Amino acid sequence: MLLIRPLAAQSPIDNQARQQQMLEMYQRYKSKTFPSIPDVSVEEYLALKKQEKIILIDVREFREQQVSIIPGAITKEEFEKNSVRYKNDMIVLYCTIGYRSGIYTRKLLKRNFQAFNLIGGVLAWAHAGQLFAGLDGETKKVHIYGKKWNLLPQGYEAVW
Repeated sequence: MLLIRPLAAQSPIDNQARQQQMLEMYQRYKSKTFPSIPDVSVEEYLALKKQEKIILIDVREFREQQVSIIPGAITKEEFEKNSVRYKNDMIVLYCTIGYRSGIYTRKLLKRNFQAFNLIGGVLAWAHAGQLFAGLDGETKKVHIYGKKWNLLPQGYEAVW
């Protein structure tokens, strides 16, 4: 059962507090589980994408991806089918906040891929004001895995 929770009107301070909470949560996950993996912010990813080919991988579950994805992303399954094809490419991975993608980034680094985790995942993407790709086009609706991660900014719709 999907739960959809539109966010009530929030002040910019609420959005800043949610963003700070999201970043702190990501840093806790990183320091405990994958402290040495490289990561990039949404802003760094967007700047790099203008200069070179970057493979963006969504490691979330199919039901999450059915709500929306970051435009241009491929699934983990699509990547694994042809992983050798991406051996020389920069790879950026994401999930809701960066925990699952951080673990997968570590695995790809062990396989000698040039892999980076997206700091804050879809939550950071939303806080950067970016849109998602849904089944019917652009959307601000995003699956956030569970209530604990309901840290989207004003104007975005959380599903879990």
